[in-house]
Amino acid sequence: MFRPDDVLEQFPTALAPNLSSVEARSFATSDFTNFIEISQPDHPPNKLGYHPGDSSGAFALDNPMIYGFLDTQAEIAREQEYGKWKLGVGIGVGLGIPILMAIAGYIGWMIGRRNQMSFNTSKGTGVESSG
Repeated sequence: MFRPDDVLEQFPTALAPNLSSVEARSFATSDFTNFIEISQPDHPPNKLGYHPGDSSGAFALDNPMIYGFLDTQAEIAREQEYGKWKLGVGIGVGLGIPILMAIAGYIGWMIGRRNQMSFNTSKGTGVESSG
């Protein structure tokens, strides 16, 4: 497994004698243009005169300071989401209860009216048409 920290701790190297481990880490975490190049100088060169080798795609190393920033951003997002839910529930309850009370009152009025009409009709006090 490749561990960039192991490589960065080896600085300064023969290829970069003036670059300290701290400077190498700073360069490695500052952009997304890091890559690994593997060369095989012991093998004979190809038709173009290059020794066989390979290189990785570009990658970035994480800076340990970024973890605090990401944790803070996650906490802010959670607080904002909680605030939205709290507002939504408050609006729902604030509108829902009066609407339910109005519906219950209307249903009660309709049932009371129906019962009174049936009571009045059974006592003979209902409205009768003559004709």
